[in-house]
Amino acid sequence: FTITSILEKMSHQDKDYRYMAASDLVQELRKDTFKIDADTERRLCAIVLRLLEDVSGDIQGLAVKCLSLMVKKVHDVQIEDMVGKLCAHILEGKEELRGISTIGMKTVIAEIPSTSVGALVMKHLTPRLLGGIQVVRWSYAWVSADGKEITHDVRRPF
Repeated sequence: FTITSILEKMSHQDKDYRYMAASDLVQELRKDTFKIDADTERRLCAIVLRLLEDVSGDIQGLAVKCLSLMVKKVHDVQIEDMVGKLCAHILEGKEELRGISTIGMKTVIAEIPSTSVGALVMKHLTPRLLGGIQVVRWSYAWVSADGKEITHDVRRPF
């Protein structure tokens, strides 16, 4: 498998192609030898985040697995971008995307190493989540609860 072919299949119209590509990516990400260049890394992160919006719950689940594995394989800037986009999905995104994005966020946070990127993510994410909790407190009580839980998860390892 090449990452380029996996990326192409992840954008295919046929959900079976997307599922197989996401499954192949999980296998590739589990390999110690997995290495990609910065441009491919950006494309990969964007496509995996887009798979969270897939109509297939199975594909969404594989996307979450990919996110958790990618945390240990991609550069810090991509981790920051993933967390920022997941936060936007949770606080401002479509209602049907909030649940899977919350699961994705929790999974990513659990895998972030307690290094400088972890502290940086906490520094930027915590105020954003707390602000979102205040804004949506009355409209979406469940978003507020998820936001509080994620904020707790973010603060725990650091």
